[in-house]
Amino acid sequence: HGSFALVDPPTHAIDWVASTAVGGVVWGVVYERTRNLVVTSVSHAMSWTVPFSLLPLL
Repeated sequence: HGSFALVDPPTHAIDWVASTAVGGVVWGVVYERTRNLVVTSVSHAMSWTVPFSLLPLL
């Protein structure tokens, strides 16, 4: 993901940083609640399938 942030326009880099932070927070919250790395890994992988541009609509 980081390589795309370096070659894209600045707004895409900002989106990448924000989406990475959102993914990290989701990962942390799920792990703290479940203490299960399988559930955590699945939720983290699923967070990357949702386009970041749609998050404000959720």
